[in-house]
Amino acid sequence: MLKWHNMTPYPTKYCLLTDLTEMRKWAKKNKVGIPDPETNTLGGVYAAGSYIFVLVNPDQSRWNLVDTLIHESVHVFQGAMEYVGETVLGKETQAYHIANIATNLMKDFHALHEERET
Repeated sequence: MLKWHNMTPYPTKYCLLTDLTEMRKWAKKNKVGIPDPETNTLGGVYAAGSYIFVLVNPDQSRWNLVDTLIHESVHVFQGAMEYVGETVLGKETQAYHIANIATNLMKDFHALHEERET
């Protein structure tokens, strides 16, 4: 089950994935084409209109994972801004949005990781 986060006040949503199954199901259900990610990457961001998927490889060290989630958070923010056509945003506003995205993604990864261990 995908857990979507609204990127208020923008009309975009994002979610975290650690495998492609849910993204493929969602794309098929919504009749949306999403490029197939490379399987050897640490992470990536894939957009379908206002929906943004963050795919991360869970088989990396904890600090590489943190680095990947922060890196992909920047791309989520960039994708949302591109979707709404926003080109100029204050640095502080950018930092707050990216920090919020990174926190949500880390919480989601932690929740997924806990589920796999029990």
